Amino acid sequence: MSVGLIRPAEFRRLADLAYSNFGIHLPEKKRQLVTNKFSNTLAKRGFEDWASYIDEIENDLSGRLLLEFADRLTTNHTYFFREEAHFDILRRQILEPKITSGANFDGEQMRIWCAGCASGEEAYSLAITLFEYRGGAQPFRLPPILASDISFSALKKAKDGHYDVERLRNMPRGLRQKYFKENFPGNVTVVDHLRSAILFKRLNFMSEKFPFKKKFHAVFCRNVMIYFDDASKGGLISRLTEALEPGGLLFIGHSETISREHLGPLQSVGAAVYRKGGTA
Repeated sequence: MSVGLIRPAEFRRLADLAYSNFGIHLPEKKRQLVTNKFSNTLAKRGFEDWASYIDEIENDLSGRLLLEFADRLTTNHTYFFREEAHFDILRRQILEPKITSGANFDGEQMRIWCAGCASGEEAYSLAITLFEYRGGAQPFRLPPILASDISFSALKKAKDGHYDVERLRNMPRGLRQKYFKENFPGNVTVVDHLRSAILFKRLNFMSEKFPFKKKFHAVFCRNVMIYFDDASKGGLISRLTEALEPGGLLFIGHSETISREHLGPLQSVGAAVYRKGGTA
């Protein structure tokens, strides 16, 4: 039995939960989207109306239901090497100079943050890029890539590394054979040494300060800010910029923009790519 379209007052309650806990902005025009995403969930769990569902989220002291709500709200389709031009820029402007300078590339000299890693395709694409630049060398001494997400279920999928081959459609056949092993027809798993290049951690972007001891040479935060209003976006951009090394690159989604007032030391160097002023 369907619970129907969420009413305005109930939608505002959910919107307040999303914004205060995760910085996710839900304008009125998203009311139908929320209804579509959650109606089946409510029906399967036996809720007769939206108010009961929201009450349960608010009264759940464990916070599990709130995280499940955010998880379902922000689920996106992704695939390997999405927006290939960004990986080309990473190679030319970050990896090549590091190789030229003689850096041993063991994970201390190269630090990349995949912020909002979802089910892991972007993080593994970055790991493949690094391995290819090292000429197939042995695994890194320290993981050079941090991959974070707020969703426990997304992080579990990313750590497991199981994918339908359709997600690999943008990847050359040689890379598929080198970095994936077949589980059964149509499904593959990333190889262990690729997994070893990534440290998966849960992180809420609305944390006042990110818990990093060292700064990153590149941050991929793509298709995350589409959920934020201007105030939340400005705060996130400031924290992402602070997490970058001088000269480091910030990659965002092509549908996202950084307004002049939020640029700070960032300078546009390509489509949806920004460099932090200074020298790395």
